[in-house]
Amino acid sequence: MKYAVFNRLTHNLCGVFETPGEAGKWVETYTHEQNQGVDPNSQAYCSPFHFELHELVPYLTPAYNGCEN
Repeated sequence: MKYAVFNRLTHNLCGVFETPGEAGKWVETYTHEQNQGVDPNSQAYCSPFHFELHELVPYLTPAYNGCEN
């Protein structure tokens, strides 16, 4: 099973990970790096709550439904 992290505000895919733990670590690292020198009260402040985790269902991915590309 794979796990995808999406930005809740933009709905963009941020990454696909092997485990929920890897996804969580990426969110933690990303938010820490993005918030260097940013005021927590600023709209530019990045919160872990700006992201959501989705479990990817194998039959919905091209590798499992017979699609070549």
